[in-house]
Amino acid sequence: MFFAALTNELIEYDWTIEDIEAVHAFRAEAFEVAHVHTEELLEELKDEAATAIQEGRSFGSWKRGMHLKGFEHDAPHHLKTNFNTAANNAQSAAKWRNIQDAKEIFPYLRYVAVMDDRVRDEHAELHDTVAHVDDEFWNEFYPPNGWNCRCEVEQLTNEQGAQRALEPKPWMPIEDEFQKNTGKDLNIWGKWLDRKSITPTNYQALQRNSVDSWSSVKTPRTYDSAGVPKEKMISDLENYLDDRVVGDFPVLLPKASAAKLKYLSDAELRKRMKYMRTIDPTITSADEIWMETDRSAVYAFKKFDDGIIVRATIKNGKLDGFSVLDQNVDQLRKGIPISQ
Repeated sequence: MFFAALTNELIEYDWTIEDIEAVHAFRAEAFEVAHVHTEELLEELKDEAATAIQEGRSFGSWKRGMHLKGFEHDAPHHLKTNFNTAANNAQSAAKWRNIQDAKEIFPYLRYVAVMDDRVRDEHAELHDTVAHVDDEFWNEFYPPNGWNCRCEVEQLTNEQGAQRALEPKPWMPIEDEFQKNTGKDLNIWGKWLDRKSITPTNYQALQRNSVDSWSSVKTPRTYDSAGVPKEKMISDLENYLDDRVVGDFPVLLPKASAAKLKYLSDAELRKRMKYMRTIDPTITSADEIWMETDRSAVYAFKKFDDGIIVRATIKNGKLDGFSVLDQNVDQLRKGIPISQ
C-alpha cells in the first residue's frame, strides 16, 4: 500500500506504478510550493527593507524589528499549514485508493465534518451528506476542502447509503484551489500553484559552482559491448532494469525504457551501455536534482571518476532514460532545484 501505519516493526512496501506516480506528483508540487514561498519571502524582505530606508531607520533597528508573519521562530504558520495540508491530502489520496478497491462492498460515502466551534460554515453544511462513490459530487467536495481542513469521509454499504443519497442543491462554495479530488487528480496545491508565478532558475543564479568542482565517486563495473549486437545490448539493459524499484524515494526502472536506446547511433548506444550500471547510484545518491517548471520531468546528475557525469531522466516516478555527459553539463542545470 501507498501508506502504512508507523510501527516499531519493519514494514515492506509493495509499490505499485500508481503509488510511485502519486508520490512523485506530490513531491513535484511540494518543491514548487517551497520555491514559490522562497521567492515570496525574499520579496517580503525587500519590501520591509525599502520601507525601513524610506522611514530613515538604521539597519540595526530594521533587523531587530523585522519579522515575517508565519515565519517567526515560535510560530511557523506557513510551514505548519503547508505540512498539515500536504499530510491531509496524501492521506485522503491513499484513502481514495482504498475506497475504489472496496466500492462493491461500500458503494456510498458520507461526508463527516468536525462539528465544533472551529468548523467552517461551508464544511458544516456538507456534514452528513451521502453520495455514491462515483457521484460527481466527490470530484469537487472530496476532503480536504481548505487549509488545515479536518473533514473526512465514512464508507457506507448499499443498505446504509442508498436511502440517504443526496439531492442536488446549491452548495456553499469552498476555496477554489480545493475544488478537486486529490485521490483522482494527484495534486495538493495545483490550482493555487497555477495562480503563482514560478520563475525557473539555474546554477549560476543560485551561485553554485561548476560541475568541475564536484567530487567524483568510483565508477561501477562497466559493460563491455565489444562485438555485442544491438539487440543483445538492448536485452541486457532490459534485464538490468528488470522493472524494479530503487531508492528511498521510489523510482521504477521499467524494462520498456531500454527500447528507446535502439534509435541511437551505434557509438552513442555503446557509450551509454558501458555506463548502464551508473543508473542506480545516480538515482539513489544524486549530486544534484532539477525539475522542469511544468513538472514534466526530473533530472538527477551524478559525477563519476571516469570523467563523466550521468543524467537520469525521471517522468511520473519512472526512469525515462539516461545520458552520459562529458561536456556542456552546466547548461543543463536549470529549472526548479530540488536538491542542495
